[in-house]
Amino acid sequence: MPTFFKDTGDVCYSDLQLAVDFAIRCKVSGIAVLVIGGEFYKLSEGERKRIASASVKATQGRMPVYVGVSHSGLPPAIDLAKHAENIGADGVILTTPYFTSMRKEIEETKMQFIRVFCDKCKLPVILQFFNTDNSIQFSLKEIDRLLGEFQNIKALKIEGEGSQKLVRELHTIYGSRISILGGKLGINLPEEIRDGVSGTIPGLSFSDIIARAFTSFKHNWNDGLKTLSLLNPYFHYMENHFDQFVAIEKELLRLRNVIKNPGLRLPGLSVPESETKNLSELMRLILVH
Repeated sequence: MPTFFKDTGDVCYSDLQLAVDFAIRCKVSGIAVLVIGGEFYKLSEGERKRIASASVKATQGRMPVYVGVSHSGLPPAIDLAKHAENIGADGVILTTPYFTSMRKEIEETKMQFIRVFCDKCKLPVILQFFNTDNSIQFSLKEIDRLLGEFQNIKALKIEGEGSQKLVRELHTIYGSRISILGGKLGINLPEEIRDGVSGTIPGLSFSDIIARAFTSFKHNWNDGLKTLSLLNPYFHYMENHFDQFVAIEKELLRLRNVIKNPGLRLPGLSVPESETKNLSELMRLILVH
């Protein structure tokens, strides 16, 4: 779920409600708020709590809500998790600290950070791992140790270079003990399903098609491939413009008449008017089917 802003830069809660209703119509199995696509890193802790509360309220129990609580400091992350528990969220999503100027400190204390967090958190936890050049890396042995220590770690979201090998290894070791979730828009969904994922967390703009494809893969593999192929124009476009993922997602939601305000909070680059025309054509190609 994106976080929506008015022209003034204030959070737009009416668009949040519209987006939640759209997600439910898309028949998704839950929503993730305040993660990377939700621009959580541009929000105050008070705003994050208000958005989390509004998200839970907007669903009215119609589907689970997982709240991103990642923070560069441990006490604020624990505080956000306790707030998520108090408002009735279904789980939390945590990454390691992301303030890369402190990389050495983060690398050497990452296991302690997660251990203390999981010890204090009473909700189910989804740990999010990125396999990129700039990310904090976790070995299979380290992940295995964390899963052995904490039963409240219920899922792992894994994406990035070489992630499929890690997915296969974890699925072989743990089976149904944990859920493994994919990402990267859903581009690699067929491979991820074959490797053992039980879900994916894509953007919202075409989650109706992703949900249909995921269901189809369970019953007829070729039908799943056919449904997912509808998104090839979107996948191709996003691979060439991934640095503007959040802005593009919001513009597509506006073009689909889901929301009214596609703006970003600074720092952030909005979609140029020339690209809006391209996105309109891309959307027409996908939805005509």
